[in-house]
Amino acid sequence: ANLYLIIKQGDKAKNMYARYATNQKDSITALNGIALAEHINENDKEALRISKTATVKVDQIDDVPLTESTYDRYVQALIWNRKFITAKKKIDSLEVH
Repeated sequence: ANLYLIIKQGDKAKNMYARYATNQKDSITALNGIALAEHINENDKEALRISKTATVKVDQIDDVPLTESTYDRYVQALIWNRKFITAKKKIDSLEVH
């Protein structure tokens, strides 16, 4: 999937990530990748929607590295959508935890 992202083949990357989603943690990782693929496909609104979904799912499990990478992607998606104030607030709230 990452190779498809590098060569800007977002749709193929999304398909690979979807196949990767075989359990709860992998599905969150897949959503993070799909959000990036949507950004590469210049569909930033969809990237934000998907990354928000991933944050909801990751809040239900106990996996610090996955939580960090998911919220990183969410903040990136906010920035891609020019929601700078919301991104700053989210960054500030994450630094507290």
